[in-house]
Amino acid sequence: MSIESLTVRHVRIIEHAEIEPSPGVNLITGLNAAGKTSLLEAIDILSRGRSFRTHRLDRLVTAGESKLTVSARLHRPHPPVINIGLERSRAGTQIRIQGRAAESVAELAALLPVQALHPESHQLIQGGAAHRRAYIDWGTFHVEQRFLSVWRRYYRALRQRNAALRSAAPPEAVRAWHYELSETGQLVDRYRKDYLQALLPVIDQYSRMFPSATQIQLHYRRGWPEDGEHDLDAALERELLADLQRGHTRLGPHRADLEIRLNGRPASGTASRGQQKLIAAVLRLAQTQLFTARTGRACVFLIDDLPAELAPGNRQLLLQALAQLSLQVFITAIDIGDLELSMWPQAGLFHVEHGHIYRMI
Repeated sequence: MSIESLTVRHVRIIEHAEIEPSPGVNLITGLNAAGKTSLLEAIDILSRGRSFRTHRLDRLVTAGESKLTVSARLHRPHPPVINIGLERSRAGTQIRIQGRAAESVAELAALLPVQALHPESHQLIQGGAAHRRAYIDWGTFHVEQRFLSVWRRYYRALRQRNAALRSAAPPEAVRAWHYELSETGQLVDRYRKDYLQALLPVIDQYSRMFPSATQIQLHYRRGWPEDGEHDLDAALERELLADLQRGHTRLGPHRADLEIRLNGRPASGTASRGQQKLIAAVLRLAQTQLFTARTGRACVFLIDDLPAELAPGNRQLLLQALAQLSLQVFITAIDIGDLELSMWPQAGLFHVEHGHIYRMI
């Protein structure tokens, strides 16, 4: 799968741009604040409805405009071409696929799977558990068709139970949600564990490519005590009085986390910023390869400011790994001389100035 053409309107500094990227690697050069990252954000928005930099609409839309739009023509095996588009404004998000209105952003995510490596990727290691849950759920969503509906049911029940807790409802009203939370929560947990079981050997494979990342260990924590395989309902009951005092649900897969260790120690406290970015690169590469192996499709891979915080040797190893995966890749850099892209038979070079994008090759 690749993007054949991309149209961007009113995304940050980019007022209007139309490009036809290469199906291989695409290098986007330009000075800082020229609009390079905005182009990658536009692709991410088209996949997930939001940018890897911010969820806030006012920071994404060009100053003086009320909405942004991103559309693309995708090349896929079946059907060979598909058109998608997204518009975001204060009134909400509108999505169209082949001319019809789509029900949710999940439909876009399924059609245009995007992985992004950027200056804030260290948050996957250093940031809160929500970053790591999102990482696991992205992969599980794409390889397990039943996951999304169960995930939605779980979070719907969680919102209802939390609303009952906040309103100081009697315990019986809170307990009414225990069965649904337990049933769906255990399924969410099972799908995540199955996915991670398949992912871990691939992570190990990629970590061995990078000398400084050979001792990456991951341990999944499901979000409630590991004292039984099917005990979420019991855990919710044990915590009921405490949850009534807190006003929210403390236990469940919404509190799951992925412990990441480097050389046996927590990576968040011991790894340098460069090591954290390298770990993030390994995790993203492994996820991308597993996605292709399980679905027969390819992601679009975005890399914002690749030279930052990665040593030249590791940078080159990352590019080689991506080339072997036969992906469409978009990379931003200030200087074209920072990168060696000869391993790609098809390459596109774009230059960005003040939000205007010019194709050089």
